[in-house]
Amino acid sequence: MPNILMAGATGKIGRLVAAGLIERGEHPTAIVRNHEKAVAVLGTGPALIEADLADASALARVNGDFDVAYLAAGQVQDQVEIEKNFIDVAAKLGIGRVVKISAYGRADARLVFNRWHNEIEAYLHSTGMAATILRPNGFNDNLLGSAATIKHGQIYSTTGTGKVAWTDTRDIAAVAIEALLDATHTGRTYTITGPELLDFDQVAGLFTEVLGQPVAHVGIDDATFATSLVQAGLPDWMTQAYVEMYAAIRDGYLEDLSTDVTKVLSRQPIALASWIADNAAAFRP
Repeated sequence: MPNILMAGATGKIGRLVAAGLIERGEHPTAIVRNHEKAVAVLGTGPALIEADLADASALARVNGDFDVAYLAAGQVQDQVEIEKNFIDVAAKLGIGRVVKISAYGRADARLVFNRWHNEIEAYLHSTGMAATILRPNGFNDNLLGSAATIKHGQIYSTTGTGKVAWTDTRDIAAVAIEALLDATHTGRTYTITGPELLDFDQVAGLFTEVLGQPVAHVGIDDATFATSLVQAGLPDWMTQAYVEMYAAIRDGYLEDLSTDVTKVLSRQPIALASWIADNAAAFRP
């Protein structure tokens, strides 16, 4: 069994990865910023090392014998610095390979998150460590941000008829687990998508069908969307990033279907309708 070091174990994907590894009989170790909060999320299964990924001096004190690392820092403003710090630790410890959660990528790197991940991937490759790169498309979980309006029958977007292959975090985690445990995935880049391309009219239709209550897609402009995000408490940099991302959806930038989930897991990706059913309580009045 490989000794696994995790960064980002308390994130939406990471917590599923940690739980899945433990179910498979593994004993991962996670670097966490706050031990008490990490236990509340992860339980007592993983071993925990308390260190802030933004603090290079604290990370320099991390020790252990590990074979493979999981890397996901989430969407934070200093993401590039944080992930590079962890990569430095992994290289210092002699870790042979890294499984990195990246972002759906195209050569033009139109989106800020694409540019950040491109820089991190390049840095990872420069160390000489082997890597498996996972590039998910639009996350189903992002729809939870619209729960308040869906409860009242509307879902708002700026995306027009642009489509996304909505992706379940459970699929991303499942592919990550396989990549961590099976070295044959080393050196590969997987695009992780859901099973179908859907625009927001179709998304609204699925909510209507699954919830048994009418939900309509309401188109808004970029300025209105930005204002709503600021009012929801998002910082300016993240607001701009999300406005850019939804504009990219509108332009067809994310219209891509991949069979990589099926190749790795030997099953179809989880459909958005199934995700809505599993999370229905969040969307009902």
